[in-house]
Amino acid sequence: MTITPIAETKNASKTYKSGDTVILALKTTSITINKGELVLLLGPSGSGKTTLLSLLGCVIYASEGEVFLSNQSINELTDKELCDMRLREIGFVFQNYNLVSPLSALENVMLPLQLRGKGRGESREQAIEALTLVGMEDRMRNTPRKLSGGQQQRVAIARALVNNPSLILCDEPTASLDPKSVVYIMDRFRKLAYDGRTIVIVTHDMRLVPYADRIYEVDNGNVKKTDKSNFQIN
Repeated sequence: MTITPIAETKNASKTYKSGDTVILALKTTSITINKGELVLLLGPSGSGKTTLLSLLGCVIYASEGEVFLSNQSINELTDKELCDMRLREIGFVFQNYNLVSPLSALENVMLPLQLRGKGRGESREQAIEALTLVGMEDRMRNTPRKLSGGQQQRVAIARALVNNPSLILCDEPTASLDPKSVVYIMDRFRKLAYDGRTIVIVTHDMRLVPYADRIYEVDNGNVKKTDKSNFQIN
């Protein structure tokens, strides 16, 4: 089986300045995320895991070192090129869903396609397919306020998938979900990974551990690979 790297950090770190204070959010880190993997980044709040996710997602630049997406160094890209790459290659699923309130579920999922210049008809067709994949085809005309938290998260996942990205990044996607919704969403992510998509999830939710191919623990800016056997799952 051929192993294909999708996202990599090579000796990458991230610091922020607050007045005269320098905050080291992520210490020197080198990891590789491969095609078809479901990877968890585990750690407490403020540990640096969201910073690592933001580097992998080309949302921020590394202060030191390099970040690669599909073998392209993002250090060499302009802001516009970086924006285009995010839109084309990456799907984001946020903890608070980030759906546009006045728009229906269908219109929310159509947005990334329309931003890429696709026509309304084509965007609508692809959005319906994405909503059907997550079991939301019967609620696609509903606005977010008429959807439960679990339903909103499914719409957010459909929006992340609609551009057919190679990399899907999720920030605490199950934090507020009931056990049934967690199983539903993680089963869909597992199938997507099996079909060749790459999923990276920032979480402190131990219910997700059995679904992972690889796990990294992040603590105080340090990143280390760990094994499932280190976690006791109830």
